[in-house]
Amino acid sequence: MTRRAIITIVRHGETDHNRAKIIQGHLDTPLNPEGEAQAVVVARFLGQTVKFEETWSSDLQRARKTAEAIASQQTDGVELQIDERIRERFLGELQGKHRASAPPSAHQTIEPGPVLSRRLMSFWDEKLASLPSLSSPSDPPTQILLVSHGGAIRHLIEDLVVARKQDYAIDLQTTDEETLREGIMRRIGNCCVTEVHVEEVEGKWVGRLTKYADEEHFVESSRAPSRTGNEDVID
Repeated sequence: MTRRAIITIVRHGETDHNRAKIIQGHLDTPLNPEGEAQAVVVARFLGQTVKFEETWSSDLQRARKTAEAIASQQTDGVELQIDERIRERFLGELQGKHRASAPPSAHQTIEPGPVLSRRLMSFWDEKLASLPSLSSPSDPPTQILLVSHGGAIRHLIEDLVVARKQDYAIDLQTTDEETLREGIMRRIGNCCVTEVHVEEVEGKWVGRLTKYADEEHFVESSRAPSRTGNEDVID
């Protein structure tokens, strides 16, 4: 008996705050029309390429509406489940402001990195522990969808490939020199796709990051995400 999974992680579609470069954090901002259209593009792409057995979303509506669009394109009608642990980082007094207009003291009100790590990894470890066993080594891996936020996704991936680097490797299947050079420092655009393959080996989980902020589904679309930075990523 073995357990394997492919976890597809999608950032939500664009919001007006994204476009205006306003910090969001826990603000419950809606998708704008462009974000709704981006969600349709990624939903159709994933509907044609992946059959999800579990779908999870942040409770914030910009992620939830993106996840609902993706779930609607799944032929077997998978149930969308909500977990606030994968919502964006709480950005305190920075929320609702442009970064340049926020006083230096506002940074003291941000959710500390270790606290963010604990809630994200609590979710991750809980979901891995609940994965079903496969009846045969030849069975396909369990397919899981997570819809979250740019800052949270980047922090989660850093926790995996840096803090748990003995168990998780970067294995990006790309020849794009910029992607390889920048690795996980590259921005995650709206509705871009990140993918982690995990497998239980001798009682512990090991994984490979095989896609990061991938935009292949936008190649022939006018809905490609903006190249501007993500204001909710605070180093």
